[in-house]
Amino acid sequence: MEDTVERWRSEKTAAYLSVAVAAAEPDPTRAKLFGDMAASAEQQAGILAKDLKQTPVLTPSPRSRITVFLLGIVGPRAMRHVLSASKVRGVSVYRGKATEASADAEAEGHPMPTSVEDHPSARPSRHF
Repeated sequence: MEDTVERWRSEKTAAYLSVAVAAAEPDPTRAKLFGDMAASAEQQAGILAKDLKQTPVLTPSPRSRITVFLLGIVGPRAMRHVLSASKVRGVSVYRGKATEASADAEAEGHPMPTSVEDHPSARPSRHF
């Protein structure tokens, strides 16, 4: 049961942070991607909640609240390492140069995901 609560909390935190990234992202395509990631995390949390006797209320950690605050000030690109450490999915879209990152990613052979299904975390793992 504790494991399920922790997984639920992790998904809810991911949704909370993804919503904040979407709100701070000026590029509509990326904002939609993070909005979709948030919806996916909420959906997963809903599935996990079915296994709980009582669904807890999420109170974001101080770290998460500070991250959201800083996202509003410096933007997602500057916060990419913090977001990555917080296990926010989709942060790889911020790799590369600051100008036209999606075009740079395409040129480097790494197309920017445009949906949750396109992101590597949505694919089954090949690790054993």
